Amino acid sequence: MRILIFIIFMFISCQPAFVKEFQKQREVYGIDFREYSKKGFLFTPYQYDSNYEPIGLVRFVLTSKAKYIEKVTYLNPYPHWDYEHVSLTESVEFAYKEALEMGADAIVDFKIVRNSQRLYVGKAYEANIPQIEVSGFAIKRKY
Repeated sequence: MRILIFIIFMFISCQPAFVKEFQKQREVYGIDFREYSKKGFLFTPYQYDSNYEPIGLVRFVLTSKAKYIEKVTYLNPYPHWDYEHVSLTESVEFAYKEALEMGADAIVDFKIVRNSQRLYVGKAYEANIPQIEVSGFAIKRKY
């Protein structure tokens, strides 16, 4: 009898909770460029109308770390990919450092795009590894 009660209890307690209401949520997404402005670096989605030396078109891609997990568990009943988060801030910092090494002090026509890199392991296990791409035109401003 105890076993039957235990089985019934486990079955009931493992059921997902039914949500009947969601609260209003407010989210703000953005990147704070003030740190770079203080250092004399400019990120802008617009063209630069004053004098400058062109450095070149740039494209910086930051790809998430990914690991293939073959171990099957109750919560993950199939082999899967585990991804490390890639942040917008980290991507901008990467672009900033690389542009400085090129001699630039600005990236104009600045764009950020989230992509994924598609990989295959064997025949069956596809991975879409998250990426963030930062692109634009690197310049050295003349004052």
